[in-house]
Amino acid sequence: MSAWKFIIDADILKHIIKCTKTEAHRQLKDDKWSVSMVELEAFIGIWYVRGAMVAKGIGLKSLWSKKWGFPLCKNPMLWEHFIDIMKYLRFYKKSIRTERLNQTGSLSYLRSGINLSWIHKLAWGIYQSGCTVISE
Repeated sequence: MSAWKFIIDADILKHIIKCTKTEAHRQLKDDKWSVSMVELEAFIGIWYVRGAMVAKGIGLKSLWSKKWGFPLCKNPMLWEHFIDIMKYLRFYKKSIRTERLNQTGSLSYLRSGINLSWIHKLAWGIYQSGCTVISE
């Protein structure tokens, strides 16, 4: 997770949480549903576990099975909340879609709220590591 957090920082996760909550509130027509940073990280982690366990062919719900499920999936969150996050997950606010489509660039909606400082961190980390090799 530390390598992943190097690229996807807290600002990006906060943006995803804000957009996801906005979508849930829009669909549910109330503002009671919520997702925390820890829950979003657990949600993403479960997808990683599923891939690492080569569980692609296994039904998603069976990861929470009492008999066959993986503890790394069952312990962080309930199945129902996992499905809710998947249902409402958004990376942009749907309400500003028209405005976004009028902007130039296909990824213009990502520019607001996402800090790409990880590029500088990556470059600085490579420079500082002493493992950089320049070949002819």
